[in-house]
This record gives sequence, C-alpha cells and structure tokens, in this order.
Amino acid sequence: MEVKNGIIIYGVLHELVETKRNDCSKCSLRNECYSSDYLICDMFGAGKYEYFVNRGKVTDIKIDKEE
Repeated sequence: MEVKNGIIIYGVLHELVETKRNDCSKCSLRNECYSSDYLICDMFGAGKYEYFVNRGKVTDIKIDKEE
C-alpha cells in the first residue's frame, strides 16, 4: 500500500483521505485533536473535505529515496 498523506501514532497508520462532506466525527484522530491545543488536520494542510482514516497497525515500512 502506498500512502502519500499519513501519520503513524502508537504504531497505527492514519491516512488523510478526501470525502464529499465535512464531517470530523468520522475522523480516526478526533480524540487526539480534542485532547490537544491544535488540530492535526491544520498541521497537514488538509482541506475542508478531508479527514483521517485508520488503516491499521504498521508492520513494515519501506521508504523510496529520491536522487
């Protein structure tokens, strides 16, 4: 699986996806946002119709290097 916009928190991958409506209640990181002074979506520059989806536990990370 290739992920362009994602964050790993506590070993779980959360990917930023585009949706058709603005609904923070479906975001997998909403509890993290509610317990902090900032919004994670703002840090990623997410649009009005984007939120994070839980993609599961990370077991192997492969990084392609640009030359």
